Amino acid sequence: MSAEAAVEAFFVISGFYMALTFEAHYRGADGVWKFYLSRVVRLYPLYIAVLALMAAIFPIARALRWPINATHSFDYFMSPVDGFQQVSVWSLFFQDILSIDPVREFLLPLRQAWSISAELAFYLLTPALLLLRKSHLAVLATVCFAIKGLILNRYGFRAAYFPFPPQLGYFLLGILIYRLRDRLAFERRTAAWLATGFCLLAVSRLDLSFESLLVPVVPVPNIVLIGTLCLAMPSATMHFRGRTAALLGDMSYGVYIMHLVVIDLLRALPLHVHRSLFTLLAITVAAALSMTFELTVQSRIDALRRRLFYTAGRTAT
Repeated sequence: MSAEAAVEAFFVISGFYMALTFEAHYRGADGVWKFYLSRVVRLYPLYIAVLALMAAIFPIARALRWPINATHSFDYFMSPVDGFQQVSVWSLFFQDILSIDPVREFLLPLRQAWSISAELAFYLLTPALLLLRKSHLAVLATVCFAIKGLILNRYGFRAAYFPFPPQLGYFLLGILIYRLRDRLAFERRTAAWLATGFCLLAVSRLDLSFESLLVPVVPVPNIVLIGTLCLAMPSATMHFRGRTAALLGDMSYGVYIMHLVVIDLLRALPLHVHRSLFTLLAITVAAALSMTFELTVQSRIDALRRRLFYTAGRTAT
């Protein structure tokens, strides 16, 4: 599965879990601002920690002449940037908009964080979106996908992929699937087969993103991928829960945020290994760092977050 398809699938998952989380923990008059603060406390500590670590590593690496910029993660520290770029980097907002411009995109130290920037926009909209009926969600999602297709064919890949408005349809679809979860709740065996099917699609070599087809036709591979995910999510959430699953889900954020930096740092080492082994090493290092942060720092922050902001008792992300 392409990186583009992976992000679009993530937006669907995010819509589902934000609807679940909001309805479980943020009801009441003060639920909206508690939801917003909870999301900030969940996302920002690791992001700021990685930025701070990069800022500390860069002058040392430059002094020692380490080639640490193979994927351009450190371009931000090597080139002058304007005030808006600085604000976007350290606030996490508007990186999806900046990424439309390829030059500005490579001046983002964690350029994959554009999708987190889009997520922040989705979170701001979540309380209002949850007031909509299922039929309204379906219509609005359809309109968003239609607009996405029009933008794609008129303005190209970057304008359709990076800004949050064209991607909103996926988030809406996740919320809609949450609303339909009782109708889509299958027995454990069926849920396992659906989850397996999604995983097989995820590791396939197909380009399954909406943007993979730059002509005005239906992106069938993307529909199959997202459709399988939508069928699998309600049952998987019901049957496959636990502390291990929760930890893996939490770790995925850390792996996503830091994987390019890890690749840059590993490429600076005198390693002479096959590409597949290098990929495995990069994933292992990123996962280990993410787990370390989750167990030593984020778990304590999350315990405080739940005490301060949760208004109900069911566990969610």
